Amino acid sequence: MGLSSARIGVAIVTYNSAAVLPACLQSLREQGPAVQVTTVVVDNGSRDGTPAVVREQFPEVRLLEAPRNGGFSYGTNLALGALGLLGTAPAAPPPLDYVLFLNPDTALPPDALRPLVELLERSPDLGAVSPLLVRADGSPDWACHRGFPTAWNALCHVLGLDRRWPRRRLFGGYNLSYLPLERATAVDSVAGAFMLVRAEAVQQVGLWDEAYFAYGEDIDYCLRLRQAGWRIWYEPSVRVLHLKGAASQQRSLPMVREFYRAMLVYYRKHHAPRHPLPWRLVVSWGIRALYAGELLRQLGRPAGRRWVGAARPVDPAK
Repeated sequence: MGLSSARIGVAIVTYNSAAVLPACLQSLREQGPAVQVTTVVVDNGSRDGTPAVVREQFPEVRLLEAPRNGGFSYGTNLALGALGLLGTAPAAPPPLDYVLFLNPDTALPPDALRPLVELLERSPDLGAVSPLLVRADGSPDWACHRGFPTAWNALCHVLGLDRRWPRRRLFGGYNLSYLPLERATAVDSVAGAFMLVRAEAVQQVGLWDEAYFAYGEDIDYCLRLRQAGWRIWYEPSVRVLHLKGAASQQRSLPMVREFYRAMLVYYRKHHAPRHPLPWRLVVSWGIRALYAGELLRQLGRPAGRRWVGAARPVDPAK
């Protein structure tokens, strides 16, 4: 496959994203002609006119309005179906070469996809690649450069030990902060905010796990990619803006709940079956204790300074 023929399907899940989505979709328009981009936007029940923005300003984008707000994985799976990557016979070639899982609060520089596709074409063992995600203030979004969350490094992250001693391997396993951020390297996990994945690998791994409503689903997906034999790569020579938290526009306690619930889902799925019952109880109740402590801290803060979650669609009524 030559670069000029690289077909990329883009899956974007929105929830009250009208303020940020136009910049994202416009940046996708500026990725040609080196790649062919087909974009699907799945809206999870926005109340701010997000679907109208897509219909009126971006007629080339396929818009799906989900019948319910089932969360990020639910919307992503609807997008994969629309892109023709679900239900395809395993022996049949996929209709696309790559899938870009993308948050609506991102903006790509012109021609950002070309070098990432070139990297994947040079390295057939790579299943997914992420650029360096940068926030509006220029600081890095460490979610694009992560290790898998063991009980220890998740605890270090929640307690802030990895921020206190970021260069120490003992404490920095959650975000691999002991590795230079400017160095391209294989990583365990990258962010669902921008994850460019081979279509072949998507077909192999299958659906995103809808047990996660918000948070954790991208780590879960990367672990499944690794288990299927694919490597995951972080490439800082490409930088993408990520207005982390803007897509959901939520500063709410449901965000806190979903963060810690995702921890439990991930632990029960990937770690608990190998652990004896006493250790399972320690970890499960430890996560609940961290959740309770975070709730108390959030309730003690002014409303404007409460939790700002990642860019995931969260329905406060759920």
